[in-house]
Amino acid sequence: MATLSADVAIVFDANHPPSLAQVKGEVADTYYRGGLAHHTAGLLQLTPTAGEEFAGVIWGRPDPNPIVANDLVWIAITGRFFWLCAEALDANYGLTMAMPAADLTDNPASLVENTAGTAGAVGTLDHVVSTGVSGWVNIDRRAIPVNA
Repeated sequence: MATLSADVAIVFDANHPPSLAQVKGEVADTYYRGGLAHHTAGLLQLTPTAGEEFAGVIWGRPDPNPIVANDLVWIAITGRFFWLCAEALDANYGLTMAMPAADLTDNPASLVENTAGTAGAVGTLDHVVSTGVSGWVNIDRRAIPVNA
């Protein structure tokens, strides 16, 4: 999938409410609500490299946007989120989802099963709503046994 160019809906499970935190952005970049951010040297990165850790879900568009380096961005660091994702498959139920090495973006639709070379595990696929279309990912659980 392509890098986000607009806000996406944030749908979360009220039984697993998100916890929010503010983190500094690494470089001047445009942050879209619902996008995924990763850590690089403690700062937020929207285009992660393989091995970078997942930071959280962009909670809202910062003002001003695009940010400049070190501006604060609100992110959800815990919670259970509903995302449109082609890899929401019964075979992936219970597995950790991550950004594929070939598509390192901030777009949750890009998530795939975590394997060697993927960037920071985002969370566990908790429920497949529509096979190959959508599901719930719990970002509280993101053990990364195979991330390299």
